[in-house]
Amino acid sequence: MMMTSTKLIAGGAASLLSLAMAAGGGLLGAGASTTAKTSGQVLQVSDVRPVPAHPSAIATAQSVAAAQARVHAAEQARVHAAEHARVHAAELARVHAAEQTRVHAAEHARLQAAAQARLHAAEHARLQAAAQARLHTATHTATHSATHSMTHSMTHE
Repeated sequence: MMMTSTKLIAGGAASLLSLAMAAGGGLLGAGASTTAKTSGQVLQVSDVRPVPAHPSAIATAQSVAAAQARVHAAEQARVHAAEHARVHAAELARVHAAEQTRVHAAEHARLQAAAQARLHAAEHARLQAAAQARLHTATHTATHSATHSMTHSMTHE
């Protein structure tokens, strides 16, 4: 990036310098005079005109410095904008990840609670069925034993 900025500054400086030189060259030609020498006559100077305004070395240096300052400010603004965009993207990613984690944790807890409820219900049903089976067996055995005892006592009487 700095090469582009340096090229831009060098190009601007060269452009301003060529402008100054062109103005200076025109100034040299502006003072050309023709003289008519005739003995005893006063010399006449023709083609005298006001000196055209042209940038001085200080003005040129100031223009170059101003151009450099503008280029530097533009580069700084670009770098600042890129850094701001990077930081903003990182912050958005962090917030998104935190939100996803929160949502995922809530969903995980909900699913885990549902699974535990299903397991608990299944275990409760299994235990209840086992208890009923034991009760049924005990009742059946007791009934069978009582019937057998009654039958046995009636037969032996």
